[in-house]
Amino acid sequence: MDRSVIETIARLAQRTPSAGFSQGQRLLVITEPEQRREVARIYGEDPADPVFGAWVSTCAAQFIPCVSEAIYHRRYQEPDKIDEAGREIDWPIPYWWVDIGATMQNVMLGAVDAGLGCRFAGG
Repeated sequence: MDRSVIETIARLAQRTPSAGFSQGQRLLVITEPEQRREVARIYGEDPADPVFGAWVSTCAAQFIPCVSEAIYHRRYQEPDKIDEAGREIDWPIPYWWVDIGATMQNVMLGAVDAGLGCRFAGG
């Protein structure tokens, strides 16, 4: 696969909004075959599986989402985000999970827009 396609998809992911502009999302992009096989091994890929086969290890690139809750807490302890008492807000929901989901949606939409197949897996 053309590396520029992978870079375009990664740039789209970087444009994902985040709660309070915390920007706690990161992507690990793996393209080297040996590293992709290692990720597939950790994931538990079964090449003999009649439905999924070896798709994790043989895809062109793996986009592994990472998020840091600590980055969100640090951001919400800054002067423009603290409450009237000078404290971090009580988080009604863990927005870091919402934001990393939106990041992965950008990755998947970018892949589809480039004419590629896309799946997600959890381990």
